[in-house]
Amino acid sequence: VMANMERVASLFLVKTIYSVLISLGVVLSFIPFPYLPRHITYIGALTIGIPAFILALAPNSRRYVPGFLHRVLAFAFPGGIAAGGAVLLTAWIVPALMGWTYRGNDLSQLRTVCSIVLFAVSIAVLARVARPLRSWRGILVLVFFAAGVLGGFIPYVAHFFEIHIPLGRSAVITAVAAACGLLLLAAAYAIQERISHFLADRQKSRSSDSARAVD
Repeated sequence: VMANMERVASLFLVKTIYSVLISLGVVLSFIPFPYLPRHITYIGALTIGIPAFILALAPNSRRYVPGFLHRVLAFAFPGGIAAGGAVLLTAWIVPALMGWTYRGNDLSQLRTVCSIVLFAVSIAVLARVARPLRSWRGILVLVFFAAGVLGGFIPYVAHFFEIHIPLGRSAVITAVAAACGLLLLAAAYAIQERISHFLADRQKSRSSDSARAVD
């Protein structure tokens, strides 16, 4: 049970961190919010809410291992910072590249681009927390990824959630922004792993020195 709760807690904390980071970025840079509440409802349901419910009820034979809070924070902070950073960078850079303003149809298109970037990064986070993927968990991730993509092509869903499929140059920019977001996520976790290894080695060294001092 605790192993499943660890997965679920990590997912929800990632969302909390990127929501706070994006809110701070918006306030400090005086730009409109990069997505609508209905966008985050769509993304959150497909990458956090429903998957978390399934993962929480899944069978898991792993015994409780001390360090629950440390592992959850170590997972959530890199993912949340990368997701929030990817969305903010998209909201700051893409309008300049596309000649958009933060008003009207331009703002609607920008919000769709930011939502797609956030969805891509969130699916990558879900894939990471659901590992190992060579099982039904991999199918779970693919199903929710496909559901998110296909939903944008269903007229009623696209209209209700205000999803505008990028076309032409906008589609290219969206693909590049999503790829950069995934690279940022990979870099964040690589840095986190290096820091964890460094701290673990330092702790071992201190323990060894203490043992020698006692001898």
